[in-house]
Amino acid sequence: MMFPSRRRTALFPKLSATKEREAKLQLANKAVLVTAALMLPVVVICRTGRGSHYLAAFGRNFIPAVSPFVWLMPGTYFLGIETVMVQLLNSEGFSAHYRRSLDRGYNYQRRPKFLAIPAMG
Repeated sequence: MMFPSRRRTALFPKLSATKEREAKLQLANKAVLVTAALMLPVVVICRTGRGSHYLAAFGRNFIPAVSPFVWLMPGTYFLGIETVMVQLLNSEGFSAHYRRSLDRGYNYQRRPKFLAIPAMG
């Protein structure tokens, strides 16, 4: 699952150095498609694997975590694709309006957590 992070690290300097918007878009599209194609078999194998496969790979202590691991695999797949895709936005730079909207979204998520944690423990 480290592949998208490594891909992202290599992609950002290339996108930032490219001046033409169309070339950036083509490079980002290729990177996303390659990432999706290379991660899909791993996700399918992990999603359809049986408990014995996980037992052989990770040991008996991992068996209780197999069900959550299987349920989280599609999210991991799409997060990996998003990690590579967002590098196009990063290479373009963020406008002040976009940064403010990110801050507002962060605050909307943070406020309920600060209220819920003391109440629910």
